[in-house]
Amino acid sequence: MALPRCFWPHTSMVIRYDGDVIPCCSYRLGKQYSTDGERRTMGNVFDVGVKAVWDSLQFRQARRMVSRPNSVEKEPELKDHFCYGCDRIFDTIRQENARNSELSQAGPVAA
Repeated sequence: MALPRCFWPHTSMVIRYDGDVIPCCSYRLGKQYSTDGERRTMGNVFDVGVKAVWDSLQFRQARRMVSRPNSVEKEPELKDHFCYGCDRIFDTIRQENARNSELSQAGPVAA
C-alpha cells in the first residue's frame, strides 16, 4: 500500500456539536458545512458510538482513498464520499473542485 497523502482518517475524527462526524477539518469548503447543504458525514457518535463510526465503511473508504486515490476509478461510489475532490488527495485545484464555489470564494465557513 502507498504512503497516505493525508493522515486524518488514520489518526483523527472531528465530532461536531450534534454528534455528526467528519474525517478532518482541512477540507472545509463546500455545501457539507452549510446548514442547508449536503453534509456527507461519516456517522453519528450519539447514535452508534465512537468505535462504530471509526470502524465504519465510510472511514475504511477514506483510509483507502487517501492511500490510493485512483481507487475511485474502480469504485465510482467513492465520488459521493466526503474526501472526494480534496486537493490533499487528488491532483487538483481547490477552487475548481469546491463543492460550492460561492462559499469557496468567500473563504472558510464557520462550523
